[in-house]
Amino acid sequence: MYTQASSVCLKFHYHMFGPSIGSLNVLIAGTQRLLWTKSGNLGNRWRYGHVTVRNDDQYQIAFEGVVGSSFQGDIAVDDISLANGPCEEEGSCNFEDGTFCGFYNPKDEDNFDWALNQGGTISFDTGPTVDHTTGTSVGYYAYIESSFPQNHGDKTWLVSEILESPKGACLDFWYHMKGNTTGNMSVYHRVLDAKPTSLWFKEVGCGCGCLNKNTLTFTPTPYVIAKYEHHHL
Repeated sequence: MYTQASSVCLKFHYHMFGPSIGSLNVLIAGTQRLLWTKSGNLGNRWRYGHVTVRNDDQYQIAFEGVVGSSFQGDIAVDDISLANGPCEEEGSCNFEDGTFCGFYNPKDEDNFDWALNQGGTISFDTGPTVDHTTGTSVGYYAYIESSFPQNHGDKTWLVSEILESPKGACLDFWYHMKGNTTGNMSVYHRVLDAKPTSLWFKEVGCGCGCLNKNTLTFTPTPYVIAKYEHHHL
């Protein structure tokens, strides 16, 4: 039973895999008010979910699993937590809770992974010393380490969850690329299983060590996957 003076953000991870998956619902117990729902086979991977819960004086949150057409389908939830204040917009992440939110490193599709970091990087005279959100050395940011054991031509992706975007969307992000052998960074979007479309490309960094902002817009689509791809030179 929870009592809140304002809204809270419910965060969790869920897994829905199998040919006969039903649906997973998050609702307010008693009133049965639906807050969030997903249905069908979403692949063999844990996914990030979050939903803002408005003040209902006292309330209980329920996770409801609905069985599909046969036994071939399992639904699981894990890492459930509540944080004061509303959730960020779908697809947004400042990494300050020490997680990638809904973004993930895909398996078997690239050569190495993005990581979370605080303060300076392990390579001398490269990378930021503070994050953009807090402007301090304790703030988190996502980065890639391009020194050993990475090789020329290696690439790594950071991919969002499927995003609903019926009215289009605007993507804002801050980036830092320092060094003459940084490589390049690209942003793509992919509609369902269609071929990814390139939205932005930046080649080689600069020696200034500064943070830069970029804004991209998406045309209206039912579902969009944003992909950040970095090639090491």
